[in-house]
Amino acid sequence: ETLRVVNVRWKTIFTRSSDGVVNGLSKLHLVAPRELAFSRAAQLNIPGIKHIWKSIMRGFDIYRVGDREVSERLERIARQLHERTLSLNELVTLAQIADTGITHIEVEEQPLPPQIAKLFTQIINGNSEDADAEESGQHESSEDTEQLREFIARNLLFRHGTGSGKLRESEESTGTMAWLALGTAVVNALRHGHVLVVDELGSSLHPQLSRLIIDWFEDPEINTTGAQLIFTSHDMTLLDAGRGNREKREQVWFVEKGTDGASELFNLSDFPLQKGSNIVKQYLEGQFGGLPYTAPSLVYSLLNTHSTGEK
Repeated sequence: ETLRVVNVRWKTIFTRSSDGVVNGLSKLHLVAPRELAFSRAAQLNIPGIKHIWKSIMRGFDIYRVGDREVSERLERIARQLHERTLSLNELVTLAQIADTGITHIEVEEQPLPPQIAKLFTQIINGNSEDADAEESGQHESSEDTEQLREFIARNLLFRHGTGSGKLRESEESTGTMAWLALGTAVVNALRHGHVLVVDELGSSLHPQLSRLIIDWFEDPEINTTGAQLIFTSHDMTLLDAGRGNREKREQVWFVEKGTDGASELFNLSDFPLQKGSNIVKQYLEGQFGGLPYTAPSLVYSLLNTHSTGEK
């Protein structure tokens, strides 16, 4: 591991050997085998490193799998629409790309009850004063009033076709919401040249949409900023991304979990492939590893245990 920066000429900030010895940083001499010296130095606020770390991380967006991530992304979308940093037309266009049937989107704002908003304000400010201060004759300052206005619940409403009925987020399909949440992150990365890291690409998405996202990052006419996509997936159809020359194959990695629980990575380019190879078929045959060792026969004992009432 080596960190180098350039001003007039390249300068080495630090080097870290395979045994964890770090040279160049006075406060950091040794790191654990599974630890990056760069991240450790940033955590210790070593001068010069923190600034570089922040500069790099500003260009990263990490999209995690799960309903909570989707919900938080949708809240962010609603806030961006309110702040006009994202337009409704852009969001509708994104929905139409995926053939969702959505023709109109709007933001519904619902202020929280004053008592609840005030309670949140006290929690955020660390204010332990009595909640009944208002009853004792104390009045909120204009600053307090402005802060209370920020406690507004914003929700997205969707209209399909030419109908006048509107659907809330909770009434839309999981796939549609997942597409809008991830799609806005994809567009942002492509616009600004960021690195988008996605855990479980394809979760709640049609395989064609996952493939579409990959195609956007690989198309130089669309990805004009040099944005990068790093993702994990269990969608085997995406293995076709490794078809073609060696450069294509080097983008695909398999993860094999050993009996000790440790994971080992294999690159697709490590395996000899013939022109026109069916990568998915070869993967399912176990030629690349990365397959779980399932024990389907255990289901019989599981069902028998239940039927006999054993514990």
